[in-house]
Amino acid sequence: MSAAVQWRLYQAHPWLAASLNLSRPLLVPHGMRHIDWALAALAALAAPAAPDGVGLDADTRMHAAVAHFGYVRGQAVDTEPEARATRTSGITAEQWMDAQHDRARPHDHPAGSGRLPHFSTASW
Repeated sequence: MSAAVQWRLYQAHPWLAASLNLSRPLLVPHGMRHIDWALAALAALAAPAAPDGVGLDADTRMHAAVAHFGYVRGQAVDTEPEARATRTSGITAEQWMDAQHDRARPHDHPAGSGRLPHFSTASW
């Protein structure tokens, strides 16, 4: 739910994601409420042996909430450059990834040569 709210906000205000700085966050009331909401959700996850839900301490919950926020923000930051790349090239992100996938399979490419065994088995 938190990601959906955040994503809708970025869609309504495309400039917003790039203007946020997670290294030096501004402690604005709505932003703090959003993180507090995420912290509450992490604490509410039921785990029978842990009074705080999943058994995470307050610092770990904060890191998880901020990482979640950062992931959604990171995806939103790429939205405009991706739209621009699609407009200029005429190729969608999915088409581009398909082409990269096809290029990475030949034996002479590092991903298809056996030199990157974990990468070559990943589904991308």
